[in-house]
Amino acid sequence: MFQLYISEKGEVLITPAGDRREYPLLGLVREYTRCFQPVFQHARWQKQVPSPQEAWGALGEFTVSVEGNQGFPDDSSAEGYKIVHDRGYTTTTARIIKAIPKEFANEEGYWLWLEYLAVHGAVNTWLFPKERLGGRPKYLTPKERYLKTSLQLPGCDMWASATMAFFGVLLNRDSLNVDAKKMAGLLMYTYREEVFRFRTRQATIEILVTANDKKKDITHLYRAKGLLPLLWTEILWAIENDKYAAFCNICGSAFHLTKPYKRKAYLCSKKCIKEKKIKNAGGLEVWREKNKIAKRKSRERLESGIRLRKRGFGQ
Repeated sequence: MFQLYISEKGEVLITPAGDRREYPLLGLVREYTRCFQPVFQHARWQKQVPSPQEAWGALGEFTVSVEGNQGFPDDSSAEGYKIVHDRGYTTTTARIIKAIPKEFANEEGYWLWLEYLAVHGAVNTWLFPKERLGGRPKYLTPKERYLKTSLQLPGCDMWASATMAFFGVLLNRDSLNVDAKKMAGLLMYTYREEVFRFRTRQATIEILVTANDKKKDITHLYRAKGLLPLLWTEILWAIENDKYAAFCNICGSAFHLTKPYKRKAYLCSKKCIKEKKIKNAGGLEVWREKNKIAKRKSRERLESGIRLRKRGFGQ
């Protein structure tokens, strides 16, 4: 059983083996999206659903990055990973798979990909800051965004056509009309909300009151048999506590977003900030040369100031 402690200060994960791992807020979502982003981009570029090996490989990388190899099968094939993670099958999943066209009959790769898209959409739709039309505060809260996008299930007669449109949108197909895209959007919202509820029901919650330096704080303790329910509880906690999130423009990972909410670039770490500077400079060698020049000029200004002070200026 995994245990995830979430508070305003961050997160602590206790693995079934007893290992303790500390994360920032939305730490599991961040690792999960980091592992699946390359697979997602490759699938859109190829205009096809990821193979089972690609999808299970991404999920396996996520599991190893969080849990390590303890309790994980030595077999790195898809069969080995199925033992560790239960499928995110919901009523909508079953209906969608039943309506999948033959060209997309890759069921194993499909449900894993579908759940990643649900996580990705949840961050974009519920947690990313969106300005409200007039009034204060300036941005809609995650709780407001979730309530605004809550949808009812479509009628049964819509499933086949909605699924076709769903695939067309995800795979960058240009042949869809406006109505088909709206239908695909309805299906995306429906599945996202259903898997959100399905996964969070797989976790139990306990409210803890902690005290540190005479200051009390509330910590939520979530328990689940797997990691996927816990990353959805992170999203649930963020909605309830109005925590924003964004996707990094460099690595594609989701991360907890603090002020300022509107930025020229959303970057999750010092490493990604550096890569962004290198990209803007036109390459690694150009960036190194510019950095060398900037350091030399800074050193010259510093030495010039020291000389002036020695002569009695700036006293």
